[in-house]
Amino acid sequence: MKFSTDRLVVTPEASSLIITTKTTEDESLRLAEALAERILETLPHTPVSAFGINFAFRDRELDQGLASLFRLSDAEGLAEHGHIPLSLSIKRSIKWEDAVLNVTLTASEEESLYVDLNFHHEVNDAKEASTRLNGRTLKYRDEGLAFLKNVYGLRMRETL
Repeated sequence: MKFSTDRLVVTPEASSLIITTKTTEDESLRLAEALAERILETLPHTPVSAFGINFAFRDRELDQGLASLFRLSDAEGLAEHGHIPLSLSIKRSIKWEDAVLNVTLTASEEESLYVDLNFHHEVNDAKEASTRLNGRTLKYRDEGLAFLKNVYGLRMRETL
């Protein structure tokens, strides 16, 4: 089951609630954050142990500078035996202020690059989640984009 508006999609799952924006406009991101805060404030007794703010990006062409990240020592052996990888992912968890930034870079067989950023927070309850969420969505989007530019030389062109 999904609930949809012109800006948001809300997907309740067995152990989580996913709020997705249809655009990357500031107003959509603010609306998603406000809805999450309102839900957390309305249901203060709901057990909440963590929350994440996620962003996904795609680059249709894998930059040659980044391609070297995906050259592993087993590639030659795989090729010699006729094994062609369809994709390869690199995952990192990085301390980010009072959160953990989980970064996943995936190169696919058509040489596209997919990047997933997850700003993960461990919390004790819904109230703490609401308090820590406040004002983070736009901040994390901007910090995530700066991180991708500074570390990997990536600039946003298209979002998923």
